[in-house]
Amino acid sequence: MNFKTIISQVDNEIARLTAVKHAIEHAMSGKSGSKRARAKPNVQPSFKGTRTKRMISPEGKARIAAAQKARWALVKTKKA
Repeated sequence: MNFKTIISQVDNEIARLTAVKHAIEHAMSGKSGSKRARAKPNVQPSFKGTRTKRMISPEGKARIAAAQKARWALVKTKKA
């Protein structure tokens, strides 16, 4: 056998092993190969009654407003 034949066989084996490695990693990650939508089980939610809305404290609202004003100020300084 000449060296070119040996090198091409080694390259083919590397490609095959790489494909096997990717298939194993894909299987271990829990991803399925199919992109079809799966049927959802017919299960009722476990909570009873109505849900309550989440409330933001006045301090939280003030922090959000200050952060947004800082973002706006950055945009204005970049435009000018």
